[in-house]
Amino acid sequence: MWITLFCFNAKINNFWKKFRMAIITLTTDLGTRDHYVASLKGTLLALHPATVIVDVTHEISHFNTMEAAFVLKSAYHKFPAGSIHLLGVDPEGSRHNRTLVMELRGHFFVAPDNGVLSLIREDESCVSIAIDEEKLGLTGSGRAFLAQNRLAPIAARLAAGTPLTELGEPHAIREYLWGAPIYTGNVLRGVIQHLDHFGNAITNLRKSTFIEYKGDRSFQIIIRNLRLQRIVSSYGDVSKGEALAIFSDNDHLEIAIREGSAAQLLGINIQNMLTVEFYE
Repeated sequence: MWITLFCFNAKINNFWKKFRMAIITLTTDLGTRDHYVASLKGTLLALHPATVIVDVTHEISHFNTMEAAFVLKSAYHKFPAGSIHLLGVDPEGSRHNRTLVMELRGHFFVAPDNGVLSLIREDESCVSIAIDEEKLGLTGSGRAFLAQNRLAPIAARLAAGTPLTELGEPHAIREYLWGAPIYTGNVLRGVIQHLDHFGNAITNLRKSTFIEYKGDRSFQIIIRNLRLQRIVSSYGDVSKGEALAIFSDNDHLEIAIREGSAAQLLGINIQNMLTVEFYE
């Protein structure tokens, strides 16, 4: 009787694991014109049918880990704790082809070890592990479509409630070395890390960083041939067609043109340099 009851309970537990509700978000550079996103979602649903899949975006510039980190970092904290975030940008390009899981603020991030996770973590403490792909039976997937064939099975195991300790061993995150603003000689230098749907150019300069270095000094923001000497609080503070600098809702410095595209009209591209000169 006890054996029968034990087996019955084990079946119930396996049933609930399989249908445990979980949220998995997707951030990729796969685009939407091909079958790739549908195939990725189908794989996740086949592995864990109760998954709620949310598209963050599939329009990241090809292989651009800095942009991917910015977009996901701006959105992940809006989701409930326990959410799983699959970041499938340039997984085949990782130097060691290693996959990591990072736990940060109660959220789980599944990504290649290409530095992207360090841009999301920034200076915060986190737990990170390297996936034991042989133990999980993932070594046969080769190097093709790793977002589907490697990242998705890992995300599905997390969705089913598999503890991190069963997925691999602790491992340091590879650092992305060209992601932080630089301050030298009264000049703060940053880069454009995202161009949004409106053509606004969003930099890696945070409001807190800007205020820290500015103090009581005046400043001039320079990008390409544009020079701005104030930061407005809303787009309506300037006339139509006028360029402006503003801190976006995630506190990143943004260069925009009211009712126009800064990217097109100013010729701004991702990873263009931006400088802020401070003077008395």
